[in-house]
Amino acid sequence: MLAALFFAGLAAAAPSLTPRQSSNFNTDPNAPCGVQAFGYGPPVALTDDRFQSSPILATIANFAPAPKNYKAAFRNEDGSTSQDGCQGYYLLQTYNTTQCAEYCNNVSGCSAFNIFFERDPLVNPAPACPNPLPTNNVSRVFALERSRKSDC
Repeated sequence: MLAALFFAGLAAAAPSLTPRQSSNFNTDPNAPCGVQAFGYGPPVALTDDRFQSSPILATIANFAPAPKNYKAAFRNEDGSTSQDGCQGYYLLQTYNTTQCAEYCNNVSGCSAFNIFFERDPLVNPAPACPNPLPTNNVSRVFALERSRKSDC
């Protein structure tokens, strides 16, 4: 059985975090200015535009292999699928399509997955930290249905 394989090319820079006032930052990730996990994606750019146009991320997405019994529905798009039947969102340590397929094969009803780079803030934005530095997460979403580029 073939399942769709999706790729999206989004990423972010991950410079070191040096807060001006340490009292503004919180170790609770859900709190205002709460410190988030540092992403495993390659550091690329501080701005949204440079993140979306990164040749490093485009190369990774365009040349990632489609695992056995899977077919790429699209590659290097600016987003992730959004559809019924989503079976979870997970952060990864590597952009590894074979590993994603192995996980999908072991999830009941999973017939597709989306792997992508995601630009996220290093801290939860709040009045005390309104424009936090970004990090680059490698993310994966499992789906019950095959997808098309039009599902994005």
